Amino acid sequence: MVSYLPRQCFSSLIDDGKLVEIVTEPALPAIPYVAIYRSDRPSNFTAEVAEWLGSVCDYRRQFQA
Repeated sequence: MVSYLPRQCFSSLIDDGKLVEIVTEPALPAIPYVAIYRSDRPSNFTAEVAEWLGSVCDYRRQFQA
């Protein structure tokens, strides 16, 4: 199985040999992370939550660890 994961978040699994990093040439492009919510039901709450999540999201850590 091949997946495109944030390296910083999963570096401990790479170090432990549980994941293998495949280096490509050229390098893969950066992937923007987005929050998607319905536009046909506008909600200040949903928009605020999406904005807040964007400000606190940190892909250098695993939440499961």
